Amino acid sequence: SISVPIAAGQVKFARLDSKAIPANGTYTIQYQDAQIEVQGCGGFAQARSYTVLEITGANYSKTTLYGQPFSIG
Repeated sequence: SISVPIAAGQVKFARLDSKAIPANGTYTIQYQDAQIEVQGCGGFAQARSYTVLEITGANYSKTTLYGQPFSIG
């Protein structure tokens, strides 16, 4: 689980994990049931998952994949 202190109107990013992939191939990224505790927010809060994929080398690429927003509390 992760705890995120936040105030009204703020946006916070929280890293759950990272993974270096040493070899070429096909990979799948999955995560589920990650617990988020929001501290200091007394009203509606919204979150969304995201994954950043960065490919280094001669053909550099960096892509961010966003999940659907969901409400907290």
